[in-house]
Amino acid sequence: MIRVTRSLLRETAEIEPRTRRPVVLQLVEGGRIVKVRLKGQRRWYTVTIKQIWHQGAANMAAQLKSEKIARRKARREAKQY
Repeated sequence: MIRVTRSLLRETAEIEPRTRRPVVLQLVEGGRIVKVRLKGQRRWYTVTIKQIWHQGAANMAAQLKSEKIARRKARREAKQY
């Protein structure tokens, strides 16, 4: 595991569509908090690594569920013919 001993600031390639500004991320010292803002803005939004993990898991669960529903639907349609 790498210890974060100082803040790390990075501009991402992700562009916010309404304002067309890039997203800036800051990994705060200690490594448990990520701050997010739009370039040129002053307001930071704080997110914990735990929240990011849970959101990613929820996204994956939703994706797997929709794929399972699509497979069931395809099997039913194939069975009818």
